[in-house]
Amino acid sequence: YRQPPGTQSVTEILTANIYINKTFENFVINRAVSSEAKESLSKAHRIAKAFALDPDKWVILVGKNGCGKTHLAAATANARSKKGEAVYFVTLPNLLDNLRKTFESNSRTTLEKRFQEVCMAPVLILDHFDLSAATAWAREKIFQLIEYRYVQTLPTMITKPGDSLEDIDAVFRVRFSDTSLCEVIHITAPEYKGGVSQAANPHNKTNRR
Repeated sequence: YRQPPGTQSVTEILTANIYINKTFENFVINRAVSSEAKESLSKAHRIAKAFALDPDKWVILVGKNGCGKTHLAAATANARSKKGEAVYFVTLPNLLDNLRKTFESNSRTTLEKRFQEVCMAPVLILDHFDLSAATAWAREKIFQLIEYRYVQTLPTMITKPGDSLEDIDAVFRVRFSDTSLCEVIHITAPEYKGGVSQAANPHNKTNRR
């Protein structure tokens, strides 16, 4: 994750720096896919870039694994951090791990303090929103997080794997579907690796995922 300047170095901790090279400039829109898919990529790119410049309300990016959601989320975090502006980027699995680690005897912080940092982050980017295998405790903490930020209308970007919002709990779906606060963008592009989409790769006999 990334925090505002003064707490930790903005170049130090973006999920172990594995996404540090993701930018809006190197996000590929003109892939060998349908015009509909290209339009969905263009729209997602445009809205994410606007959010990075002036975070307002919520942006929900929905699409299959490998379609570019995380790239855009990381690009948003990188763009804000480059300008020294506040942003907190974290994957949902890593967030839950970080919260659980506060129970360890050698933890330097408490669950309440760590959780409050996320809830009150000026801008939160939560990648890979998938609670399909989560425990009741994990679901409750994420519900508390989403509910707090929803009520306070704090700028939030979420990436959600899959084709729609229909496979998530109703309490989340209702919040994400509130068009007065949230803009949901469905990315219909297939998995992309290297210079060609997997759907258009002649060496790929079956579509992945």
